[in-house]
Amino acid sequence: MAKVGNCLGGFSGKIGNVVYYYCNGNLYARRRPYRKMLVRSKNQQLWQNRFSACISFYRSLNGVCLKPIWEKLGKLMSVNGLNAFIASNIQTFNGEMGISNYEEIHFSKGVLKVPMGFEIRERKGNKLKVCWDTGWQTSLDAGTDRLCAGVIYDDEPLRPLLAENVTGIRSEGIGMIELREGTTKCYHLYCYFMSRDGRCYSGDKYFRG
Repeated sequence: MAKVGNCLGGFSGKIGNVVYYYCNGNLYARRRPYRKMLVRSKNQQLWQNRFSACISFYRSLNGVCLKPIWEKLGKLMSVNGLNAFIASNIQTFNGEMGISNYEEIHFSKGVLKVPMGFEIRERKGNKLKVCWDTGWQTSLDAGTDRLCAGVIYDDEPLRPLLAENVTGIRSEGIGMIELREGTTKCYHLYCYFMSRDGRCYSGDKYFRG
């Protein structure tokens, strides 16, 4: 900052990168701070886009009632639900605000086990029949665990949904899942189990159709 003579006739303001102003009747001049433009590297931009896509996906998960799954996992990791989801899934998103690896993304994680022999047995129209083995489970699993399913459609990769009209419990070994009416494009299905009281969840099993 410098004190200058009153040669500007009452002027105050900026000229170029110099700012003129009055204080206690004296005219002063100071240089405007230099602001360096932030230029991200390609790698930094990649991770920024991945991060943005991951957050957008998680916000959609909140809209389909999957937030409790990640909040519970977050408590075990001493972080919030969003950070738990990011830690588990950010690598699956690409630098173009999309998903690069559908098989590795997770709708659900938890202490319950995914049963052995899980498969899609049959599809009729937009309805899927899924089956699994009933003879293998841990002490935490129960026959009343309810089948749930999340789905991603290729035309809306950052808008995960819960599949409709999902039926089936673990002890039955069979369930039905209904996709969006008129589904013709590729879909990605994530099947998991939730305990009867809604407090425990399993990991998910991925299917592509």
